[in-house]
Amino acid sequence: MDYLTPLLIIALSAVFLTSAIAKLLDFEASKKSAAEFGVPVFVAGAAMSILIVLEFSIALLLLFGSTNRAAALAATFLLFVFLIATARLVILGKSPDCRCFGQLSDEPVGKSSLVRNAVLLIMAGVLFVFYREFSFVEGTEDVKTMILTLSGFGLSALLITSMLIAFELRSKFGAVDERLQKIEKYSTLLQMHVEGADPGNSLPVGTLVPDLTITSLSGEAVGIRELTREGLPVLLIFVGPDCIPCEKLAVDFPAWAESLSGKVRLIVLSSGDAEVNIDKFGEQNRELLYLQNGESVSAALKTKWSPAAVVVGTNSRVASGPVAGDTAIARLVDEIEKMESLPDILFVGEELDTMSDRFGTEVPDFELPRLEGGVFAKSDLEGMTTMVVFWSLTCQFCTEMLDEMLSWHVHPENLNLVILADGDETKLRETGIGAYIVVDREYKVGGTMGMFGTPSAVIIDDSVTVVSETVQGGPQIGLLSGGAFEIGAGHEHR
Repeated sequence: MDYLTPLLIIALSAVFLTSAIAKLLDFEASKKSAAEFGVPVFVAGAAMSILIVLEFSIALLLLFGSTNRAAALAATFLLFVFLIATARLVILGKSPDCRCFGQLSDEPVGKSSLVRNAVLLIMAGVLFVFYREFSFVEGTEDVKTMILTLSGFGLSALLITSMLIAFELRSKFGAVDERLQKIEKYSTLLQMHVEGADPGNSLPVGTLVPDLTITSLSGEAVGIRELTREGLPVLLIFVGPDCIPCEKLAVDFPAWAESLSGKVRLIVLSSGDAEVNIDKFGEQNRELLYLQNGESVSAALKTKWSPAAVVVGTNSRVASGPVAGDTAIARLVDEIEKMESLPDILFVGEELDTMSDRFGTEVPDFELPRLEGGVFAKSDLEGMTTMVVFWSLTCQFCTEMLDEMLSWHVHPENLNLVILADGDETKLRETGIGAYIVVDREYKVGGTMGMFGTPSAVIIDDSVTVVSETVQGGPQIGLLSGGAFEIGAGHEHR
């Protein structure tokens, strides 16, 4: 017992000193905590001020032989009050932030708070009951010793204060760093938007998706088109291991996969390491997660944002415009869940404004003169997939894309090309693309396919049915072709 008294005095003095300084440095939060403990709001500030003074006093008086037993009694009473107040909140099922040690203890009140107060109460009680006279000051007449003791107490207070301030600064800098990381990620998205990589700049509806390979987390490679040959459309949700909204969205993936079963197959496409993605999105999503090589699929489908979603139909063609963001994706899934079966195309986002009302309809019979002689009829479109381009010599945007059209290499087995045009036939022949031109006077046939402005284009399948949206402008026409006309993709230009 010779060492018990000084050890208890040191421990309790340090606890009360730390508690007082921490409350003082975080006074507003401590005052709020007092109100949550049941102290009337209008006196919470005064009550917290009194408590801080009491804790400072107990910490100091514990060091003097003439006062340390009285201080131990005061500590026992105060800790008993803390224990009763904490137990009351636990019984009532309330869990406000404790703030017993300022920011050092901002966890909710609970069993750990009860245990801590009980331990401290026992320590104070033992010091009082089994008290043996002890003083860090040999006598109050020893001024030098008293000064040294008070100086040590002051230095301890300064050290504790410095540690608490450092802790608070570290917490704040940590929060600032986290915010900066979020700003950096969202600024990247903003930069992508500025550069034109927005969700709307994806492959047009009806475009044949590139036959790229993705890999399951078990290492099994599968082609995107192969997935659609299983008889169900595929809902591709693009996520990333560094995407903040994606993690929130991942909670719903298993439920979505179950609710969409038999209607559409859900594929969650990410990048990077398999284990990193499991850590991010959870073991429950292992069977749904696939990995792309870098951003190969995202780049090919022009879905550079995450999270984003696109539906691919059973014909391996893009069946929906893109949706970006967790809220929009959840809304898309909700709409699909309400459908008895998935249509050939989903009207989502803004493509309602660009979608041809001819989509899904068969092209009426027609006969038109070829620029190079002969007749071009509906029957010439049967048995192959064709991109029909609506083009004009008097359209500035059409003439601006002429050089690109001259570089196209057309392979009819992949994608045939027909250009509907009107105007001076001599000038049309001089363009160098006359072999593909069918003369559509007043653009009557183009209108039956849903094209009313130049340049525009649609895809016609082997049953002479419109299977794409109507795209406008050279860049979108290039995307609609799916790269089928790139150099080396087929025969030399005829």
